[in-house]
Amino acid sequence: HRPLPDSAEIKQIAVAGRREQRYLIIMFKAVASAVAKNFPATNRTAGVDPGIKVALTIAPLDSPDFGASDSRNLQPPLAKDVRFLKRLRRLQRKHDRQRRVNNPDCFDEKGRWIKGKRAGVESENMEHTQSRITAMNTHLAESRRDFYHNAACEILRSFDNVAIGKWRPAQTRQRKPATPSPKGLGAARRK
Repeated sequence: HRPLPDSAEIKQIAVAGRREQRYLIIMFKAVASAVAKNFPATNRTAGVDPGIKVALTIAPLDSPDFGASDSRNLQPPLAKDVRFLKRLRRLQRKHDRQRRVNNPDCFDEKGRWIKGKRAGVESENMEHTQSRITAMNTHLAESRRDFYHNAACEILRSFDNVAIGKWRPAQTRQRKPATPSPKGLGAARRK
């Protein structure tokens, strides 16, 4: 969808994606000036702080109060779209009910999984529901990726120097933290 520069030398080709969507990724070596984006010089400095509840907080550091008055938060739009997330939760509950109905031997009388059992039966309606869930999750992921790409371009257009903060808590040698960690940090610690 984009022409390669004249100085491009193809180094590697890869196919990525899953299920119905496949992407051809071409990695090439080229002169930096042929592929670099040229942003205007602004002589401004900003600090970017990624967070858990708010995606990005941007504070311009060249203001007199170091960004306290003109800092702003950026949040992906679908993270705030209650109706979209409600539909996704409803579909996930529907898929769970379908799984229980189609595989009654995998669940006890209270509806909990029996250890060691696997659901083997998948009806056409289950497949349809799963495809809708997958499409919604793909839409969420693509919209997040697009948001972060546009936010990065906007930050680079507005500021020359950008400092990125670290949002992970400091690792301690204690077995259990004295205070409970904020929700959502388990996956960040495992990386």
